Amino acid sequence: MQQFKILALSLALLIVAGCFPIELDVSADGTIVIARSEGFFTYQPKTGKTNKLLGPDLGKPVFARFSPDGKELLAVVEAPQGFQEFAFHVVPIAGGKPRKIFQGEKTAYVRYSPDGSHLAISLIPSMEDPVFKTQIPEVKLVNVKDGKVKSLSKKVAVLTRWFPDSKRLLTFNIVSKIKDDSYSGTISAIDVASGKATPICAAAADKSLHFDLSPDGKTIVFTGFAAGKVGTDLTKSETYTKKLFQVTVATGEVLATDKSAEFAIFSPDGKHLALGTEPEGFSLDRVKLEIAKAGKYDETTIVAPESYKGLALGGGGGMFPGWINNDTLFYFDQRAVYGTEAKSVNMVVVDMQGNKRKNVQPAIDLAATTEE
Repeated sequence: MQQFKILALSLALLIVAGCFPIELDVSADGTIVIARSEGFFTYQPKTGKTNKLLGPDLGKPVFARFSPDGKELLAVVEAPQGFQEFAFHVVPIAGGKPRKIFQGEKTAYVRYSPDGSHLAISLIPSMEDPVFKTQIPEVKLVNVKDGKVKSLSKKVAVLTRWFPDSKRLLTFNIVSKIKDDSYSGTISAIDVASGKATPICAAAADKSLHFDLSPDGKTIVFTGFAAGKVGTDLTKSETYTKKLFQVTVATGEVLATDKSAEFAIFSPDGKHLALGTEPEGFSLDRVKLEIAKAGKYDETTIVAPESYKGLALGGGGGMFPGWINNDTLFYFDQRAVYGTEAKSVNMVVVDMQGNKRKNVQPAIDLAATTEE
């Protein structure tokens, strides 16, 4: 099974314009896949080994996922022609010819179903929504085997999560606009066969909405302004501070915490969460990275006082940490390398107690930039 957990999105992505996040996928054995200008690479923290899987011949590397069985790589590249157009290729990791299964404009996110049969691809339509007066994301369902495309849901956030049964997709369905870039709606489970959305709870958030689903599919965590039972009117919410909420899928029961957070990401076993919280002082591009036990958010361990998340202007992009295994994470650090203006982003590996910290970027850079 795939042990991917991370990083997503504008931070995560309520509405975005064809901009993928830096969200690195992790295989069951802890191997990380990286898309960079030289191609697609894997990095194994246990051994420190970096391998090149694919060069940039198909197009500029943008985003990557491992298939759930670990045998294939989903390589997303900028299409050679077109503007903000991206091509999705399935590449056998053991060697073989890439197979293009989808191409579209302003695609912004993709997730494999746990059984590996389908992709949920989020994209921004070319036409403005007549009610919201802006382009609102939709989700396409793509059959991995034959590339057949089905429109699954419209007026949703870019971010998605699959339930373990591969039959349902977790989304934020947008219902109404509160103000500017703030929206109310429902966190819902969409049946991928019928397209029917079953609301789980009401939620209000801005473009930095982020949510995650526990590995057993029973618990949702998300960051937003307000939440409540389905049917609760949240359009008159008076607070616009992002707080962490926990939702029980079966009952829709909402636990509102006092924890301010940008994102919350479950560990592979679902016992812990990586939280992006407000750092000391003011920062537009950094968060404090903390670890909490699932359901217990009063006591946390600070893993990194400042983790780089990038500038997510307009709701797109962003950088997210991720779990390598149940005890180890990676995150990103930005360092000044020439004076104060020239800076670089480094991947750092650390355990969830905040120990055994190691900057692994030099090893990745050396392998990626060494001529074959």
